[in-house]
Parts: sequence; structure tokens; C-alpha cells
Amino acid sequence: APAPAPASTAPSTAPSGQQVLAILFPDIAHQFSAAHVHARVCSAAVELLERQRDYPAACEMLRKLLAHAPNSSSRGRWWDRLSLNLAEHLQQAREALQVCLDGIADLACRQSRKLTLIARARRLCLAKKNAELRSQLRLVPQPGLLEPTPVAAAGLSLAAGDGVVGQRMHFIDGDALCSVEDLVVRQAARLGWSAIHTEGRIFTTLFGLLFWDVIFMNIEGVFQSPCQTAPLDFGSPLFYRRRMGAIENRLRDIREGSITALLMQAWQSNEGAQCRGVAWDLLPLIDLCALAETIGPRALCGICAALARDYRHRTSGMPDVVLWRPGLGPGTSHLLEIKSPNDRLSTKQQIWIHLFHCLGLPVGICNVRTTGARVPRLARTATVVDDD
Repeated sequence: APAPAPASTAPSTAPSGQQVLAILFPDIAHQFSAAHVHARVCSAAVELLERQRDYPAACEMLRKLLAHAPNSSSRGRWWDRLSLNLAEHLQQAREALQVCLDGIADLACRQSRKLTLIARARRLCLAKKNAELRSQLRLVPQPGLLEPTPVAAAGLSLAAGDGVVGQRMHFIDGDALCSVEDLVVRQAARLGWSAIHTEGRIFTTLFGLLFWDVIFMNIEGVFQSPCQTAPLDFGSPLFYRRRMGAIENRLRDIREGSITALLMQAWQSNEGAQCRGVAWDLLPLIDLCALAETIGPRALCGICAALARDYRHRTSGMPDVVLWRPGLGPGTSHLLEIKSPNDRLSTKQQIWIHLFHCLGLPVGICNVRTTGARVPRLARTATVVDDD
């Protein structure tokens, strides 16, 4: 019998799965690199050092991370923690101010983090104990953000006077116990507004429906499983760059075409299918179309463009409540950020408020004033001031 042929020892020319991933999705492959894993371990170590109140070691670790991870998406958080540790825990105001200025100038630092650094730098310069830093205030840029319109509301609270920042408060409206957002929704409905408390889900739903075909475009390697609700690059900078032409064409369709027709087509073709950010049970189709028409094509294009470019970081900070009156023209819907007496705006909320102002949408901050704090006083009714 002939001897079996020896096994080939020539190396395979087919690329490995890791090489394919690195070619198609460099930003995703980077998450599995040794450098990225090492940076995450060091970032976790910073938190442990801060909990142990070893702030000098935490600052040293943060400086090393900033020096050796120039393209990390966590750079803004590292600048923030370093400046906070220097300013609050080590009482090194001048070093903290320089860190704030360096972070503001860092191109990899996101706008929300830059706003935090700007606010801290201004506080350092204006503090009475830091009189020698007053002259450095000219180096700190202005935030340049438009402010929301104040809207007044009042309600009977179960926890009035607590004064704990960030603590959840509950209100009584008639015979119902509700959150501060639901209190405003109920009162707005009595004034003739259609209102919904969504905290951004309404905009991710509109984006998902209007850009359904773009999200599920047939691009090599983006779908590895039939169970995916979005492509692998969804939320990364590659999502926009790979589909720039299709995204710009859809934005043009929204500006020049019928928003209702686009929404109805996507709804009827895909109802019930899973897509990241789309909530089918949020509103009936007819109400969703009515709301989209009152937002208007200009504002809707601006919102969708922001989500397409940076979905991962722009889905937070959107207004709590959307109000509209069906049949009114574009730009007539109102957006409200609801704040109880012990709450305040975050930097991401400030950025969205500025964008909505630039897009011509009325946006306000509704500061709810408490009128009582005892359960037996159910007969008192809550009132809201209409800002029309």
C-alpha cells in the first residue's frame, strides 16, 4: 500500500478571526488588545485607591493613564478624577487648575467632561482662598451654552424638606402617588397638552424607525448573529463613517419629504421586530406621527444627526417630558427637563438643551416647588403654571 502523504507544514494564508476583526472593526478589536485591557485594570485600580483614600497614588496612576492612552474614550473621566483629587483631597489648587486646562484642550475629551472641567476651573479661580489664581480666570473658556426657559410648577410632596441632592422624591396628585415627572405630565394633560415621560426613548424610537434601513444595511461583518438588534459598529464613530452617504440621504428625505410617510412605512414593514432603541409600545403610530410633525423636519434632522454620529454618548441627558398639541405646525412641541428641589442639571442635559435651542425647539426646565409634606393632606391640589 502506498505510504500516506505527509501533512503539509506550510502556514495557512487564511486570516484568523482576530485578524478579520482587526481589519473590519479596528475600534472593536482594540477593546480586546493588551493595551486596552491594561488601561481598564489601571482605571479600576484608581477607584480602589480613592476608596482607600490613597489620593497621591491615585493621581500618579491617572497621570500614567493619560500619558500612555492618548486615544481612549475614558480620557475625560481621567482628567475629571485627577483634577477633583488634586483640588478637593490634596488641596493643590494650582496643579488642579492646570489639569483642568489640559483636559479642556484635549481633543479626545468629550464636551460633557469639558463642561465639568470648565466649571471646576472657574470655581478654583474664584475661590477666596485661591486669590493668587484669580488672574488665571482669563485662560478658562466660557461654556457658551444657551439656558433653558424656566417653568414653574408646584405639588404636594411626601418628602418635602429632605434637601438631599439626588434623592428621589414622590408627590401626591389627587388620589395618585407619582414621581415628579409624572406629576408634570398629569398637570400638563389637564391644560390640554399631550404629554409623555420618556427620558429620550421617544427620540431613539424616532431615530430607529426613520433610519431602520440604514441601521440594517448589508455591510460586511457587521452582523454575526441573527439575534443582533443593531450592527456591531452601532454607537461607534465607524457607524457614521461607513454609512455617511446613506445617512445624509435619509436626512435629506426627512427635510424634503413627509415624516409621517417615512414613519408609517417603517412601522408597517417592521412592526414588532427588535431594533436597539425602538420602543413599539411607547405610543400608537398615529400619536407618534403627530408628535414628529410638531417637532418638525429641521429639529428632527438635527437630533437624528447627533445620534447617528455618537449614539452611545448622546442617548443620555435628553429631556424628561415631551409635550405637544396635535395639528400644530413644526417646532410647536415643548421639551421639559423636570427637576425637584433637590436636583440639578447634568452637563449632558445642558448640551442637549443647547442643541434644542439651536434647532428652534422650545425647551425649558421645570422646577417643581413642594407645597407640603404630610400624607393626610390629600385634599390639596397641585397646580402648574402654563408657559404659553
